[in-house]
Amino acid sequence: MKITLGALFAVSVILLVSSGLTQAAERAAAQHSTAAAATEKPSLDWRAEGEILTVTNRGSTAIHLERNVRLMPDEMPLTLNKTTLQPGETLQVFGACPHHLPLQKEVVVTLQSPEGKPGREETLVLHHR
Repeated sequence: MKITLGALFAVSVILLVSSGLTQAAERAAAQHSTAAAATEKPSLDWRAEGEILTVTNRGSTAIHLERNVRLMPDEMPLTLNKTTLQPGETLQVFGACPHHLPLQKEVVVTLQSPEGKPGREETLVLHHR
């Protein structure tokens, strides 16, 4: 079987171009998913049960937060003991005044990028049981 140099060159060019197109498509998909994640509300479920305050990540990806959060309407400051919640993970949040916790309606959080850069602020509903 005879293969000419021209045919080998053509196959090489085709492989190189298709590889570049695949990489470009992967980059575009990653940028699209990052942009979509930046506009979606985080799937955090904040719950107060008696004097216990918890937050659960109900989503399918890790959520990165800044340590400082506020309970509203009293603007009660709290500090998270960790900043990344994995999917399905529940974190107990300490420091809420037990007398004022039942009066709080929302939680204000600041999202972070995985690299630790501050992102947008979100106001989420605080559910009471």
